[in-house]
Amino acid sequence: MKSLSKKHRVITIHTLVGAIIGIVLLHPLTKIVYWFEFKHDMGAKDENLWHFLMGRMESAFVVEMVPMSLAFAIIGGECRSSFCFLPPGA
Repeated sequence: MKSLSKKHRVITIHTLVGAIIGIVLLHPLTKIVYWFEFKHDMGAKDENLWHFLMGRMESAFVVEMVPMSLAFAIIGGECRSSFCFLPPGA
């Protein structure tokens, strides 16, 4: 029973790390792709990528963005927790 508890702890840690990675890396990468694709449609011809990201990051932690952050946390957590089920040495 002790090994099952350890396995649950490992899965939980991997899921939490993946959720953080999803919010910190996947969400900004998606914003970068969005900026490259739609910057001319947004009227941001003179705006560079850094200003766009900093402006979006300031608004990333408002209540309206919780569903989007939660979605990226779930995606990252699921991707990371799937590594727990790989055989050792794979």
